Amino acid sequence: TMLSHSLYIYIIIIGKKKQAPNLRTINIARINTDGILFTTKLSQTSCPYANLNPVSFLYTVGKYKPGETIEQWRAEGACAPMDLGIIIDKVPNYAVAETVASIRLAKEKAAAAASAGGNGGSAEAVSKDRTSMGSQAHFMEVVQRTKVELESGGISDEELASCLGAWRLEPSRMERMQGGPDQIMWDRWEWIRQGKVWAKANHILPY
Repeated sequence: TMLSHSLYIYIIIIGKKKQAPNLRTINIARINTDGILFTTKLSQTSCPYANLNPVSFLYTVGKYKPGETIEQWRAEGACAPMDLGIIIDKVPNYAVAETVASIRLAKEKAAAAASAGGNGGSAEAVSKDRTSMGSQAHFMEVVQRTKVELESGGISDEELASCLGAWRLEPSRMERMQGGPDQIMWDRWEWIRQGKVWAKANHILPY
């Protein structure tokens, strides 16, 4: 399917009551009968996947414009942690390099703030678990050095495991919807998982 060739999907983690859902972009490494295997940056404060919160995801390809169509895959389910070593070789090098470089730069900025008499973190006003980029040119240098180091095997498994988390998204329901302005209606299908078995696809109403 189109989904199996994608690199990114958007995943929403349902948080606590009276708290906005957590929206993240993830890297799809592999899709098999067990679910959708993906990686994401490990949070330095908490991991929204760890407690098996319900999640939903969306993958979209195409354009909703005359002469073209758009296709969406949606799903609901939960995530389970897995061994990073199983899928790390399926994750694009640029995604791994940018993730590791981001964490390296965040640590560099925190150390600089601490040495300057700060509290060990950045004084810049950014949201939780985020770090201001500062000099884009410097960050690009860090990314380039990290990519070279990664491709030469110079990044240890320990550092990779401290930067990247591996997860298996186990959907309990999936949808595929496809259409465009030149079509009379959306073409919409639904699959429901019963235990380990997917029930027969249902052709459902577009709304």
